[in-house]
Amino acid sequence: MKIKYMIMVITVLVQTFFLSACAAPSPQTVLQDAVSGQAAQEQPVVEAGDYSDEIGENVTMPQEDIYVHICGAVQSPGVYALPAGSRLYEAVEAAGGFLPDACQDYCNLALTVSDGMQYQIPTEDEALSGNLPEAMQENLSSYDNQGLLNINLATAAELMTLPGIGQTRADAIITYREQHGAFACKEDIMQVTGIKDAVYEKIESYIIAQ
Repeated sequence: MKIKYMIMVITVLVQTFFLSACAAPSPQTVLQDAVSGQAAQEQPVVEAGDYSDEIGENVTMPQEDIYVHICGAVQSPGVYALPAGSRLYEAVEAAGGFLPDACQDYCNLALTVSDGMQYQIPTEDEALSGNLPEAMQENLSSYDNQGLLNINLATAAELMTLPGIGQTRADAIITYREQHGAFACKEDIMQVTGIKDAVYEKIESYIIAQ
């Protein structure tokens, strides 16, 4: 009995030893875990939305200038550098402002100027005569300060925004202007084929003739 008891004790001790050896990590595993833990501690924590300039985030790029030629009825005609997206009124200011005889109402001062373009400001006499260079006409506004459409400057597309004016009548208005010159008053539009009293009553409150 004593021999059997001793064998059982030895067997239990051996099993316990092997189980403990299997559960314990190897020296190599312990070393790898230590290195990994140190690396994790040294890794910088990046908060949400925190971007480094090295990857191009949060970097404000300098705004490029554009160059425009502003001339005509301004104080100091010439080429000026302006920030991209500038308006015509800012180009006029850069050129010293309008001359006393400048026709300011004919200029679309809200126009966004483009790089390398020339913008001419007409005088009152040039505007009244209607003999404006093509480059000037590109800068004129078809609408006055109250939003009324100038039938002497309006394009076919703009004329077609008027009630009762379709493609045919819009083309007829432009053809009439080309053949007879500018309308002296807005009532003269009734001289255009296809525009009589009924049509004029619909558009009268939306148009001007300058």
